[in-house]
Amino acid sequence: MRQIKVGVIGFGTVGMGTVKALWNQKEEIEKELGVGVKVVKIVDKEWMIGRPMVVPPDIKSSDPSEVIDDPEIEIVVEAMGGIDPAFDYVSQALARGKTVITPNKELIAKKGRELFQLSAENETDVYFEGAVGGGIPIIHTLKEQLLGDDILEVIGIVNGTTNYILSEMSLRKTSFEKALEDAKRKGFAEPIPTNDVEGYDSTYKIAILATLCFHGRVDVEKVY
Repeated sequence: MRQIKVGVIGFGTVGMGTVKALWNQKEEIEKELGVGVKVVKIVDKEWMIGRPMVVPPDIKSSDPSEVIDDPEIEIVVEAMGGIDPAFDYVSQALARGKTVITPNKELIAKKGRELFQLSAENETDVYFEGAVGGGIPIIHTLKEQLLGDDILEVIGIVNGTTNYILSEMSLRKTSFEKALEDAKRKGFAEPIPTNDVEGYDSTYKIAILATLCFHGRVDVEKVY
């Protein structure tokens, strides 16, 4: 059976979740696709901190070039977040003809056009279903199933943290501070929730959805 080799850059919550899913669902993937998917390299700069997953030493690395420059790796999962250095790594991977999967909403919102052009030039793809509403899924629906439709508006809840906080404040008259702490405790909010409560997370998601729905580039700086 052919093995598709995967490299993961970034091993925080998202990176670990990706690897765990690929390992735990190995047999199901092989049965459905007729090919194997094998994680051959995981890159992270903070291995010394420790991770709640046991990773074989031979696939650990702190050097992204071991993924980007490996001709046998066909798929690169970027799970770092942010723009720098994620944009450079993704660009390099696409330039080498690799398929890239990323849930990095900031990267797609700010640099999506450049990355899509680069992927087209190198006859490969960028998949970003996890960037917005990955559990729905909305990206695939907009790109494939509603491709020929005229979309007039998009309405929805794009940030679970602020939805929880505002619901608690409205329904239970809870203070913002207490609602935020409850959201952290229940796992809805990150330990450092700036992107959520300051609106950046929602801004990136709105820009991505609007770009897909209305076929133009939406500047994140002009989303209010």
